[in-house]
Amino acid sequence: EAKKPTTYDVVIFDNYKPTFLPDAGNFVWFNAVPDNIKTKVATDAPPGAKLPGNPVVLEDVGVLDWKREHPIMQGLGLGKLWAAKALKLVVPLDREVLLDGLKGPLIVLDRGGKSTHLIVGFDIMDTRWVFSPSFPVFMLQAMQYLAVGQSMDVRQALRPGEVVRVPRSVLQQVDPNLKKVTLVGPGGRQDAAVPPDGEFVLPKLERVGLYTTDPPLPGYEQLAVNVLDANESNLLPADKIPAAAPAAPGTDAEVTGKRRLELWWWLALIALGVLTVEWWVYTRRVHL
Repeated sequence: EAKKPTTYDVVIFDNYKPTFLPDAGNFVWFNAVPDNIKTKVATDAPPGAKLPGNPVVLEDVGVLDWKREHPIMQGLGLGKLWAAKALKLVVPLDREVLLDGLKGPLIVLDRGGKSTHLIVGFDIMDTRWVFSPSFPVFMLQAMQYLAVGQSMDVRQALRPGEVVRVPRSVLQQVDPNLKKVTLVGPGGRQDAAVPPDGEFVLPKLERVGLYTTDPPLPGYEQLAVNVLDANESNLLPADKIPAAAPAAPGTDAEVTGKRRLELWWWLALIALGVLTVEWWVYTRRVHL
């Protein structure tokens, strides 16, 4: 018996749209868009028609820009990405366009309720993207973002003692009349009252571990707290050799660096004096 989609962290559909989807889950769509989300595919059906019509397909689509700061798109070079064909996506203002083409959105993140949908509006086999190093990096970052929970939208990992602020729009997606949120973590359960207006602040994440919110808040379902350094854990290839990190003010390393700099100045002055004396002796001999 096949496993139900709810038992997987992420489900990928390639040129396929199923007849059933669970109420909650993370999904990646290539050249397809589900029916039960706000992002739609434009069709050639006339206004008011009962039939859905045929999807509108754009041809010869290039890239205009992409959201470089988003965790899924970080470090990607997509300026030369080109698709022979792409679906014409109709994206509401409250949904996030990650990659914008010259003729319309190409990659969209649609989050609503308990589901997150990452929509790639073209068939990757109609592109040369699969031969580019940016494609496996894109897939890796997309899987991390969707599987870990959208806490990566704030930062990849939180450090102990940090405070997480939840926008009012996120609370509205769960329940406009939400009064309380429970944070479940290594230290047990902590209840936090939802204020009548403004941002909602979760209790401090004091201990290392994985935290969850009850009810699940879109984008904050799971929060990972650790003491790891993101730069030390980054295994992606770098374009250039990183420069040495500057010494922290007031540390022994900074004091030692200043002493070395002062010593080099004295050596430079001594060398300049020796050269001056040699020049003077040489010119005196010439005159004699």
